[in-house]
Amino acid sequence: MLKEKYGIDETQRWNGETVDTIAYYLEGGMGDEMIFIRFAEHFKKYCKTLKIFCTKSTKPLFESCGYERVFLHEDIVRTKWDKFVPAMSAPHFLGLPGPCEGVSFPYLNRDAKPDPEMNEVAKCRKKICIRWKGNPEFEHDQFRSIPIEKLVGLDKFGQLFSIQIEDSDLPKNAPVWDLSHLINDWNDTYDIFNESDIIITSCTATAHLAGAMGKRVIVLPPLVPYITWASDSIKWYGDNVTVLKQMEYNSWDKTIDKLYEVLENEF
Repeated sequence: MLKEKYGIDETQRWNGETVDTIAYYLEGGMGDEMIFIRFAEHFKKYCKTLKIFCTKSTKPLFESCGYERVFLHEDIVRTKWDKFVPAMSAPHFLGLPGPCEGVSFPYLNRDAKPDPEMNEVAKCRKKICIRWKGNPEFEHDQFRSIPIEKLVGLDKFGQLFSIQIEDSDLPKNAPVWDLSHLINDWNDTYDIFNESDIIITSCTATAHLAGAMGKRVIVLPPLVPYITWASDSIKWYGDNVTVLKQMEYNSWDKTIDKLYEVLENEF
């Protein structure tokens, strides 16, 4: 992509040498950016200056979490640097044995703003955020979407809060408080998660934000999961993250039963 869009090819890629400036280019979707920014600190021992390149949506979040010299993707041809690193290949180029090697959790961390609305609505009950769909423009979103009707019964464990901002099909009179009016960017989502006791979500970027924050999160990936949820032995986050994979094609019933079992034991 860098070669096609900007004429940047493999001859300019970092290969372990010490240079003045490294351009760390965050690839993929917003969730991928949240995953792979964890390796940014590793590169500071190989350069005097590290520049991070990301999307407009994630830039304010990363800056508020203390990451410096954060630029937009297109700025990679407008700023000076010596070598670039494609972020999703960072563990390979660094020779890391695992995705948590040398990473300090939480690595997305800042002072959050309290949310009085959530506390007022919850009335001392557990605050449970739910998200059951991803971006509808993603070509495989139908596989990771969970019928909302299967989640509304979770209100037995606490107050449910919807953080679904795209294509919400929340039933009328469902025991779920909609927080979409509070969410304008990822910093708003951060503040909501910080106020929550647990986040339950399909395979979307919200899972990675919560995991990187160190918040308690249960992820429900589809039958063919993304790389971070695919392995039972390789963990991308700490014990704050539980992965409950879809167990049957075109059905979430067994997975949702397991979800209720986990929450029964936890709460």
